[in-house]
Amino acid sequence: MILFVNVYLDEINASPLGHPNSRYKLKQYSKQEIFLYTLESYKVIDWSHVVIYCELSESISNQEDYYCKIKNIFPNSILFKKRNAYQEEWQTAVELLEELDDDLIWYAGNHDHPYLAPNNVQLNKIVEALNTCDEVYKAAVYSHYSDNLSWISIGFDTWKYEGNSICSYFSTRAEGIMIINKSTFRSWWFDTNYCGAFIPRADWPESFCVAPMTKIFLPVRLMCHHFDGYTFGSYMYDTNDVPPLEIPEGFWDNNIVIDYCSNFRRNNNVWINPLNEQYKAISEDGVDYRFTLDDIPLFWKKRISKIYKFPHNERQIRKARHTAIFKAAAARRYSLNILTQMKGVNWSEIKEFRPKISFNYLRDLLSLR
Repeated sequence: MILFVNVYLDEINASPLGHPNSRYKLKQYSKQEIFLYTLESYKVIDWSHVVIYCELSESISNQEDYYCKIKNIFPNSILFKKRNAYQEEWQTAVELLEELDDDLIWYAGNHDHPYLAPNNVQLNKIVEALNTCDEVYKAAVYSHYSDNLSWISIGFDTWKYEGNSICSYFSTRAEGIMIINKSTFRSWWFDTNYCGAFIPRADWPESFCVAPMTKIFLPVRLMCHHFDGYTFGSYMYDTNDVPPLEIPEGFWDNNIVIDYCSNFRRNNNVWINPLNEQYKAISEDGVDYRFTLDDIPLFWKKRISKIYKFPHNERQIRKARHTAIFKAAAARRYSLNILTQMKGVNWSEIKEFRPKISFNYLRDLLSLR
């Protein structure tokens, strides 16, 4: 699979689509640091080629030093110091990718969707589904985890759970967080005349890509997570279901220290305890993560210097971990669309609404394998 990145980094604290992000009680980071963190997370995936288009705002200093940092992460990458933003630029990029010997493209139109999976099992299943699919146009969405249930499953009649930790549906959808085959990518940029429109991302709101009818696969289990959480745009998810992220203290120095199942926060250690029902983002006494040691992101593992394990009941911890993962996958969603469509439903009822999960889906979701 080819890693293909197309981003523009500035110093504005908002999403690339202009939506302000609330980080609640968490640290603020520059887009440059978040992007490097995201690239570091992608290193644990076996890429056939890496192509990076990264344009920096003129207000950002020491630009050559920053590009050196990118090359240190992916020394063999093809790096361009400008992003694609117009159709003819995208067409040139498509033709470059078509010269590379791989049909699947991990298209990253965002700087801030790090890969948090504890292993590559779920990714391998997505890749297998794409490689064995006979459709001409095919794709997979690798982030916006909670959308897989709370939006897609109720919004498309063709949505189905296929088994093997895979869902699918058909749609004319182009997004900046997709794995796509080359035929799909070519269709986005060659089959429609965009008349010189500014389109820096496939899903740019003013002018977006016209996609053919595509079979789109969805992972059951977490792969990537939006760094600033899901509190932007026309809808949002409950922050205590899917909170924003932080870069672990000590990450850049290979000195992450983890307190596992402690009852309080110690120093700047990463605090992991599924039994604590609050996250740091919204509570002074909240934890960083509510998973187990089996769920630690794969790209952290070589950067952890110490794990302190505190006494705990393994059965209770496992049950609490399952509950937290279920709540993230079936996160409570707030939406103006739901308010207008579901007449007579008050805010508290909407807040408590979670999509239903079938037993087989739930079994795959909570699996440790």
